[in-house]
Amino acid sequence: MKKLMFLFAIVFFCSCKVTFVPPKSSEAVDLLNNISRDGAIALSDLNFNQVEYDNAANEIGALVALDQTRQKAGKLVNQDLQIQKLFTEYETEHRKKATIVQSESNTYNKYFKSVVRPRVISENSLK
Repeated sequence: MKKLMFLFAIVFFCSCKVTFVPPKSSEAVDLLNNISRDGAIALSDLNFNQVEYDNAANEIGALVALDQTRQKAGKLVNQDLQIQKLFTEYETEHRKKATIVQSESNTYNKYFKSVVRPRVISENSLK
């Protein structure tokens, strides 16, 4: 009888599925690809170009809004806000200087990619 109860308990606990993360979103993956591309374009231009920054900022804002509406996406929203914060800092600095040198552009791009890439990995790891 104890063996039967034990088997029943194992079947019961193994059959339920608990998820604490949202499902994978193809829209979020597309937005992340656009952010990577538009951010690289804006940050690689040595002369400040408001249109390029606006394009990337709009994509980032759309990603934040999308993840805020998804259930169980708390950590993803935090990553999105980090991307938004870093991009805004770089935009402000680039706007103040108007023109940056190539080494600054390379640094901006490297740091921006180092923040966006973990978010891409997070989205791709979802089921």
